[in-house]
Formats: sequence, structure tokens, C-alpha cells
Amino acid sequence: MVMTTAAALIVGVAACGEGSSSSSTVSAGVDTSSNLGGDRFPVQISGEDYGHRPVLLTGVLTLQDGGCWAIDVGDGPRLVVFPTGFTKPPDDGAVMRGPDGTTVASGMAVDAMGGVVPVAGFPGVPDGYWGNYVGFCGPAIREFAVLDTLEPAFDPQALSADDLAAMVEAADLSRSWGCGIGFAASTADQRVALIIHLKDASGDVKAPVSFPADEWIGEIVIGKHLMTQWCDDAIESWAPEALVVARWPLVGGELDFTPPAELCTAPTPVTATLRNASVETPNGDIVLGRLSLANDAYGCFAG
Repeated sequence: MVMTTAAALIVGVAACGEGSSSSSTVSAGVDTSSNLGGDRFPVQISGEDYGHRPVLLTGVLTLQDGGCWAIDVGDGPRLVVFPTGFTKPPDDGAVMRGPDGTTVASGMAVDAMGGVVPVAGFPGVPDGYWGNYVGFCGPAIREFAVLDTLEPAFDPQALSADDLAAMVEAADLSRSWGCGIGFAASTADQRVALIIHLKDASGDVKAPVSFPADEWIGEIVIGKHLMTQWCDDAIESWAPEALVVARWPLVGGELDFTPPAELCTAPTPVTATLRNASVETPNGDIVLGRLSLANDAYGCFAG
């Protein structure tokens, strides 16, 4: 099974293209208000399809002198299209406010769910409003970062053991991840994950499995972007790496499933039930209870 190693994602400050107008000035031939959510404020337009495949992104958000927003996730700047509902407070052009009141500011490290999309073929490009936005902000920039969610960056390294334990106790491990001989599930934000896999992929699989088990690894992993590169050997340059701050072993529980007769050929997922599971933490054991797991690519590996 492909396991992601812990790594810190280093991000740089975005540098948008040239644009010398102030935020209240309309550059000649450039529409900076219509269809852009306000004075040069680029938000998603209801009903418009941007063709983006949402993934987790981490980077630094910046507002440039010309009023253009960019995000750099470590490999250069991309123009930002903000989530629907974001507004720019009139008293501070370098701050954005989400519909729930969350604010993010220029120069801030942020986390987002979004997709990287080439400018070519984007709605309103080259002759429409998005084309004007690109022309105003810097024609050399060839990709948008279309964001569906946006918030200040989460830092799991700043959390105490009590905080981490509280995350595990509250975790909804309902997002299953296929691949390998075993099962993986995480929270939607990929900050808590349950990883169960056979140590030796060539070994015999016998079920049910009682934890702790010599032949199996069973653990709760806590951190950030835990599954972003799960079972993937074609990593995009802008994809973040997992940051793991804690690994806590399963010290109780029984995993019950029926191993397939052949690996990586079954058209349906292999499902499993984890009963009476408990996790060892620095502050005592946490009971996970009963969990339903699925692996839609059981026995398959990246590559």
C-alpha cells in the first residue's frame, strides 16, 4: 500500500502580473465590476461551470497593487476565483469575508478546497469578463485557482494532546479510500484518518482480524492533508503533502470482512466492519465503537 510520509508544505508569496490601477479605478477596456462580484473582486458566478476537480490546497493568498488576488501553493502564482458568498469589506480592501463571517487577509496562509484550471477555455475567455480580468492582472498567468471553500490555514502542530484527542473523539470517519490490502477512512477535511493494512502485501489474508495484530498495522493518524496523495504516483506540482503530527495504534477491536479470491479484479468494493475498536493515546484509550469501511480497489496499488 502506498503510504504518505509526513512533510511540511513550504509556500511562497504570490506575485500577480502588472496592474497599476487602484482598486477604485477602471483600466481602459477592462470591466472590473460586472460579473466579478464587485469592484475587481472575482467570485464564482452561479450556474457557471469552471471544469475544476476540487482537491485540498494550501498556500499564501495575496492582494497585489493593482487589486488582483493570487494564491501560491508552492509553484508560482495563480489568479483566484473566490467561493460564492465571499465579499470585500469596504473599509479594508486587503481582507475578504466569507458568508459565515470568516475573514482571510492578504499575506495569510490559507487552506482551500478548489481546483487548478487553465485559463484557456475558461468561461468568458478570451473576449469576456474573465478574459478582461486575466488581461488586467497579468497575461503571463495561465491558470486559475477556483476555490469552493477558503479559510485560515489549520496548524495541527500547534495543538495539544488534549486537542488531538478531542478531534479523534469527534471524528466522522465516513470517507473511504480505496487501494491496497486493507482499509482506510478519513474525515472530510482529511485531518483524522483510520489506516488498516497488511504489513506484508504477499502474506496470507485471514479474517477476522483482532487488534493489536502482528501481521497488520492499525492506527489513527492525525494531521493535515492526510489522504491528498493516497495511492497516487502521478502527483501534481500543486498538490500538498501530508503533515502527520500523531499516530495512535489500535489496541482493541475486530475487523471482519471477506477477502476476495483474486486481487484487484472484483467489480464491487470489499466492505468491512470494525467492531469495539479502541485507540491508545497519551491520555488514555479512546473508544471508536463500530465503523463500516469499504475499499473499492482492494488489492490494487498505484502505478
